[in-house]
Amino acid sequence: MIKLTNLEKDLLSLPLEELGEIAFEKKRKVSQDFVYFTHNYHINYSNECLALCPMCAFGKPLGKGYTLSLKEVEDKLKKLKEKKKNILEIHIVGSLNPNLPYKYYISLIELAKKYFPESTVKAFTATEIAYLSKKESKSIEDILKDMKVAGLDVLPGGGAEILKDDLRKILCPNKIDSFTYLKVHKIAHKLKIKTNITMLFGHIESWEDRIYHLKLINEVYKETEGFLVFIPLLFHPKNTKFEGKVKKVFPAEIYRLIAISRILLDIPHIKSYWVMLTPKVAQTALLFGADDLDGCVYEEKITKYAKRSSPDYLNEENLKKLIWDVDLTPVLRDGKFNIKKVYEKREYAYSCKH
Repeated sequence: MIKLTNLEKDLLSLPLEELGEIAFEKKRKVSQDFVYFTHNYHINYSNECLALCPMCAFGKPLGKGYTLSLKEVEDKLKKLKEKKKNILEIHIVGSLNPNLPYKYYISLIELAKKYFPESTVKAFTATEIAYLSKKESKSIEDILKDMKVAGLDVLPGGGAEILKDDLRKILCPNKIDSFTYLKVHKIAHKLKIKTNITMLFGHIESWEDRIYHLKLINEVYKETEGFLVFIPLLFHPKNTKFEGKVKKVFPAEIYRLIAISRILLDIPHIKSYWVMLTPKVAQTALLFGADDLDGCVYEEKITKYAKRSSPDYLNEENLKKLIWDVDLTPVLRDGKFNIKKVYEKREYAYSCKH
């Protein structure tokens, strides 16, 4: 049984408006009135997977899903380049597919860097890295070194789910345990590879489990300062084994979680991921401590399999308007949170019709 401190209990009982004010003030100390976004392209290279987690709608048995060939990936990148898209981040994640050779993974990174050399390549979750380490009989450190040479800049934060092993045995029994997940991130940090960190919420976890997860990742951040951003991911149960078995999470609970995350964490950035939250909820979450909206998100497939209600894509103007309409300042960034452009703040963005 996880025991909460008095502070943590207070955060759970504080009126939401008051909690939001505290979180927003802390956010302003870290990132002023800035809200970050980027132009990002997703390559979900395969969904044929050995793990087949009960909480996942994306993974399919071997031979029953899809796998992109390197030529297909290269063709996609060529077309993207021809359209002169201003891609600042390429996000590569997929599955645990035993039919793919090690060179395939290295080549994915090399192709991304070939066509978009200035982009941040954010590739392969800790789960994928640990799987490759075991499959290839190579150390995690050597895998990451190889990938860094190929052009890897950042590790994504996927696969964290809830870092509590009794829950992981139910949610993702064939994935790595909490210790191994964090070990991969710590090794990446040691190699000067920054990483993101996530938490999947809205399934079988309690508030105590959520806060335990936050404390665990904050301990790692204090040790390594390697996490760029914390991303709370709302669970979408459709097409999973949990469909019809979990309670709906309402926006107020999402705002409370984001506010508590901002208050408890030292990690500088907190993402309000519109793909999983919907643009409207993600926008309001900016007033509860979040300071990043992710990006335009070209070709993201993983949450699409779970029948998310968000659109497939938002353009730059959509994102800037979401930020302006809550009186904050849009900032274009790359995948390492290097600022590319600060947009002028609109004093009064709402339109009034009489």
